Parts: sequence; C-alpha cells; structure tokens
Amino acid sequence: MLKAVQPVIPVLLGIVLIEASLGIVGAVMGIQMAAREVPSFLIGIVFSAYFVGFLLGSLTCERLINRVGHIRAFGVFAVSASIFTLLLAVTINIYAWAVFKVMTGYAIAGAFVVIESWLNDKASEDNRGRIFAVYMVVSWGAGGLSPLSLNFADSATDLLFEISTILMAAAMIPLALTKVGNPEIGHRESFSIVKLVKASPTGVTCCFASGLLTGGFYSLLPVYVEQIGRTPQELSVLIAVGTAAALIVQYPIGYISDHYGRRPVIIGTMGIAAAMALFIGATPTLPFTVLLGLFFVLTAFQS
Repeated sequence: MLKAVQPVIPVLLGIVLIEASLGIVGAVMGIQMAAREVPSFLIGIVFSAYFVGFLLGSLTCERLINRVGHIRAFGVFAVSASIFTLLLAVTINIYAWAVFKVMTGYAIAGAFVVIESWLNDKASEDNRGRIFAVYMVVSWGAGGLSPLSLNFADSATDLLFEISTILMAAAMIPLALTKVGNPEIGHRESFSIVKLVKASPTGVTCCFASGLLTGGFYSLLPVYVEQIGRTPQELSVLIAVGTAAALIVQYPIGYISDHYGRRPVIIGTMGIAAAMALFIGATPTLPFTVLLGLFFVLTAFQS
C-alpha cells in the first residue's frame, strides 16, 4: 500500500493542509458572523461566494497550469488562497468577506485541479482505487477534525484565521520539494455540462442537490448552533462527528446500492436525512448527546 501511494504523498500532504485550513476558517467565519448577528441570508451569500469562485476556477484555471506546470501553478494557487484567507482578519466588512471568498474559491479550485490531475497521472489501473480512497479519507479527515481547534483558541480573535493562513501557505512546501516530475500535459477534450447531463441526468441532479444541501448545511450550521445556545466547542464536535459519519457509511451505502440499485438507495437515504433534519429543527432543546446521535444519522445519510 505504501508503495502505491508513495508517488502521491506530497499531494496528500498538501490536501491535508488545505482541508485543515478550510475546516478552521469556515467554522470561525460562521461563528463570528452569527455572533455579530449578521442576517442568515448574508451569511449564505458569503459562503456561496466561495463556490462561485470555485466554479469559475474549475472552468479557467487550466490556462495557468498549461503555462507554468502543475507544481508552480499549485504554489500560485496555495499562496493566493492564503493571502485571501489572511485578509478575512483585516476587515469585518461582510461584503469584503464575500469578495475574498470568491477569490479563495477560485484559488482552491485551481489547487484541486492540480491535485486530482496529479493523482490521475501517478495512479495505475492496479492502484487507482486505493489511491483515491486514501485521498478521500485524508481530505475528509483533515476537514472534519480541524474545527476541533475551536477547543484550543478563542474563535472571536484573529488567531485561528492566522493559523489557517499558515496551513494554507504550507501546503505548497511538499510539492515544491518533491523529486517526482510534473504530470504530463497532453491533449484534452472538453466535456460540456450539457453532454454530462445527457449521459447521466440522475447523477448530475443528485450531485447538484447534494452540493446545494451540503454547502448550505455546513454554512449555516454555526448560525443554528449559536441560536440554540450551544458553544463553539460543541460546534467543533458536531462537525467532527458529521465527517466521521460520512466516512463510515461510504462503503456500506455503496455496497447496498450495488445490490439494490442507485435510485432506491438515493430515495431512501434522502428520506431518512430529511426526517432527521426536520426532527432536529423542531426540537432545539435536545440534550447535546441526543443531538450528536441524530446529527450522526443525518450527516451519514445526506452524504
């Protein structure tokens, strides 16, 4: 196993640092905006701005990669994202935060294009599944565990923004030091969204709905936690448990869908997730241990 992942270890280290940074800064932003009583729709706009930038980056960042290569491009994206992360600590203006999140999303999209191109290039038919499994585990794990830093630092200060900036900038170090060559930049053909919809309308619809649900869910979770009187520390535990739940159920859900079909599993998981969400929303005074259990079920099935 170690031999299979050795060529992509620098990339895996980079993604761990990026996801850790994103996990911290997302939680801190939500808590600070909720504490300042920023309207929920503005909080949603700020977090949605990240995905606007991510979409734009996904569509255009290959120009820089083609020009300077994967390693140099990754350095540009990582440093740019760290700069815009640090700027969040410079001002408390919500609209400026939205702009910074657009730029951060653009840079992170570029970093992910480099990372996944690298993984595809270094993986073979024999180890591709194992490499991408490790990739998913380390990325989800870093993103889910990093909000636990709220237990060790005051979320009202700029310290966690600064730590996030350091982690983001440090992500370029493993790739800058690697002896493994750049992935080959060969001929590529574009694959339009329209063509993708025609090939798999159910898959595209589910991906869109999942992104819409997950993005809104985690963006507004700090607001919900603040409104029901929970602490930032409890928020960090909820996020960590939610990430663990998503990881744990991946294989069982995949196994069930292989045997009983994708559509029945999609309907069943979404139905359970919707029921859990409605129940949690209707009972805000639940003991934290009960809330934790329900949250585990919710995030497991919505993932």
